[in-house]
Amino acid sequence: MAGVANAVRGALRKTAREQRTISWNALHERTGHKLLPALSQAQKIQVLALVDQLTAAGEPLLSVLLTDGHSESLQLHRAVAQRLERTLPGDDLALADHLEAAIAELHRLWQHR
Repeated sequence: MAGVANAVRGALRKTAREQRTISWNALHERTGHKLLPALSQAQKIQVLALVDQLTAAGEPLLSVLLTDGHSESLQLHRAVAQRLERTLPGDDLALADHLEAAIAELHRLWQHR
């Protein structure tokens, strides 16, 4: 999974510099990585945890840029944060607000990187 994580990390960094968010489908198109469409939820969590394991404690996770607008995305973000021992709000509305703020912070941080 390390190869997939490296491809995803690069694509998410580019997405952050572009001041955008990205879906799994667009991520697949951007990376061309053949394994992405076949990943299970558990594998997505594993990949995103690998992507963000080096993210500084005070910075938002790059994985927050993955947005599909579904409750599945919220569960995914919760699972990744839990694996990385990051704290998130408990309810979906508060989590959605938190993710929106994290996306804005990432865009600010990556604007000139």
